[in-house]
Amino acid sequence: DEGPTETIRYVTRFSCGEPRVNSYGVEYVALIVEGDSFIYHQIRKMVGLAIYVLKYWDDERRVLEMKRVINDPRRRFVPLAPSLGLMLERVMFQKENRTHGGFHTLLDFNFVEKQMREFKVARVYPEIDSKEQAEQRKGESTQHIHSSMLVWLKFLDRTKQAWTKYFEDMWMPGPTDLDWLFNQGSGGGGPRAGPRDSEDTARVMPSLVEAVAACGGRCNFYPDMHEVFIERLRSRRPLNKNGREKLKQDIKGFRYAGCSTQMLTFEGDTVVMASNCKKIMDEYGKLEERVDRS
Repeated sequence: DEGPTETIRYVTRFSCGEPRVNSYGVEYVALIVEGDSFIYHQIRKMVGLAIYVLKYWDDERRVLEMKRVINDPRRRFVPLAPSLGLMLERVMFQKENRTHGGFHTLLDFNFVEKQMREFKVARVYPEIDSKEQAEQRKGESTQHIHSSMLVWLKFLDRTKQAWTKYFEDMWMPGPTDLDWLFNQGSGGGGPRAGPRDSEDTARVMPSLVEAVAACGGRCNFYPDMHEVFIERLRSRRPLNKNGREKLKQDIKGFRYAGCSTQMLTFEGDTVVMASNCKKIMDEYGKLEERVDRS
């Protein structure tokens, strides 16, 4: 496991570039981030949070709330911005140049600055634009929210009340639960290899309920509940189509022992939380009543 110092990164610049209008008439602005190094999803999380607060918080609240979220040690829901458009523009070698500059040729890309800019305009930007348009033309059931900014913005609007809340660690699934999720109960070779059963589902049911509750008690199963649930698990791996269908069947068939009420039900593709869901979880979902994770 990484220690706390190994996950600290220093951002030296975060600025906006000049806006551009693409061939489809859509205006974009580039966000430029410089730092000593980056961890997985760091930039997408930073951009996702920035867009969220700009869209849904007014000017007076924005700075105070950002400070509160950033300085709060509890883990929070932060929306993950789309990967489309994210690129590594250059590697900076200031430290190496200062240390070895007198003995070796300086590592500097300034002499090809013009060619780099021309390549982005001629090749990179059109590729981003065409992929964005292609994803928008797909039907809603096949759209991927992390491959289109417009699709993601619509998703963010539907789930806006779920974000910047903090996690309740007592409901956090353990490592074996993530193995169950990733192996999808198909004998994938992990600690929980083999068919899933009600005890397996009981491990993640509180987090599933919390994901739906964070969205207001009802939401689309996919992508809304799925994306919030995956974020709730601190996961980097979304479920594939078969995994989502299996999870849907698990939700439909699950009940805590001795309880006849379903906590989550389906109305078409919409997941709805039962009105007495909290009471059920209080009664049957206490830590000493649940499956031993050790």
